[in-house]
Parts: sequence; structure tokens; C-alpha cells
Amino acid sequence: MADLEIYPDEKNRIVSAWSAIQAKYGTRVASHENLVAMANEAENRFRDELGLKVIVDISNIEISDDGEPYLSPVISIEDRVMSEDGHDFERHSWEVQHGFEDGVEGSVSGDGKMSEVLNRKG
Repeated sequence: MADLEIYPDEKNRIVSAWSAIQAKYGTRVASHENLVAMANEAENRFRDELGLKVIVDISNIEISDDGEPYLSPVISIEDRVMSEDGHDFERHSWEVQHGFEDGVEGSVSGDGKMSEVLNRKG
């Protein structure tokens, strides 16, 4: 599978969502139940709020500065959740409007046709 390109506007939302989940579960005992609850919440939140399919590895072990092992869950962003036909029209329209594909700002009509925005001087 090719690496998933994360859009600039998604980066901050990803960091914010993962930070909020870590803050919520960070003070809890690292029991199996709490780790599974954290992974499930992350997977559901990323799917429902951000449109991303993620996998949370709750078995990742790190070593602290004092040499003690601890569990440090890691999130992997696997894919985007697509509409039933596999195309995200809202994202496509937004990218065309901002000229991300070709550097030219444009618009997408309701029937999917694209047009350039003309620079009008008043």
C-alpha cells in the first residue's frame, strides 16, 4: 500500500484529536481494558470526525529515562474513509477552489463541472 498523503488542514486536526485522547487516558492505569477502550475511541473518532481509518497499536513498549518499561500506544493512519462511490466530492471541490491541483483557483458546479475563477479588476 502506498503512503497516505495527509492534507495540510488534516495535520492539526489529527494532532489535536490524538492529544485529546492521550490526555483522557494518560492518567488511567494501563490495564488491558483501558488500552482497548482508548484504541476503540481513537479508531471511532478518527473515522467519524476526521474521515480517516486508523490502527492503534496498544502493545508498543518504550523505556523511560529511569530504565523502566511502559506502554506507549502508537497510531497508524491507514486510509481515508470514502463515500460509497469512493470519491470525496467535498474535498475535491475544496481543492479546486483553492488551486491545489494546478495552482489555478476555480469552482466545481453541482454537476461536477470545473471552471476557473476569472481575476476581475474593478
